[in-house]
Amino acid sequence: MKVQLTGATGFIGSNITKLIKAHFIPLKITLAEPYTINADIFIHLAGLAHDLDTNMSTNDYYTINTVLTKKAFDAFLVSNAKKFILLSSVKAVLNESDSIITEDTIECPSTNYGKSKLEADNYILSHELPKDKFFYILRPALITGPGVKGNMLKLYNFSNQPFNCLFSSINNQRSFCNILNLSYVIEQIINRNDIPSGIYLLSDNETISTSNIITELSSKKLKPSYFSNFSAFLFKILLKFDKLVGNNVFFRSLRTLTSDYVISNLKITKVLGYSLPFSSLDGVRSIKNKLNDF
Repeated sequence: MKVQLTGATGFIGSNITKLIKAHFIPLKITLAEPYTINADIFIHLAGLAHDLDTNMSTNDYYTINTVLTKKAFDAFLVSNAKKFILLSSVKAVLNESDSIITEDTIECPSTNYGKSKLEADNYILSHELPKDKFFYILRPALITGPGVKGNMLKLYNFSNQPFNCLFSSINNQRSFCNILNLSYVIEQIINRNDIPSGIYLLSDNETISTSNIITELSSKKLKPSYFSNFSAFLFKILLKFDKLVGNNVFFRSLRTLTSDYVISNLKITKVLGYSLPFSSLDGVRSIKNKLNDF
């Protein structure tokens, strides 16, 4: 089975090509140069990642996440490839949510990253494919695994700070996606012909609290302090200032660390016929294990 893919050298691409048994053909996609898909399956992973600390412009997100995806899908339509797999993001649905996010949740992204991803997704959905072609828009939660960068790496660095005990009382619930589960789902899509086209949210079967994540990532045991008993209340007070200061990286990060964000994987597990095989905790632990190897 020949599989052509973009983003092969990134964190996700390097893991997929290593974990999945297939003949992968890396492809570099640019705005200027035309290209041809010469494979049975095409996977589009290349994109501008969501990073709270970047100063990327709106145009950067739309150029990389939207325009390049449109170009990739157009090439798929005129090729002999049968399956198109796009790595989107759950942020194309909502950036925050107090309720469980499903495929039926109305999309209303609030960031340039989420909006650019949604526009790319909608472009694919706007096409009626021939009966012999299929598309899969995968919207994973924050991905964990060895070699991960971005927000999970920041959380690892934060977990070893002296004040990490402040989060010992935060019993929120957040969904993540183990890179092994993502690779597993993509492998099933590659090898099976009974998975219908559509959008699929991807998350591990269980959620994790921020306190558990920091405990797992920290090089020292997380010791609760008397002050931490009041931390949940204090964080709520701090977040009230968020509306006053506007779009602030500190408050956005704090909100991410203390709020709930639960994603349902019911649709994909129902289609597959079973639950995803790897746990969230294993994904988190693998980050620490990988970093400790250096």
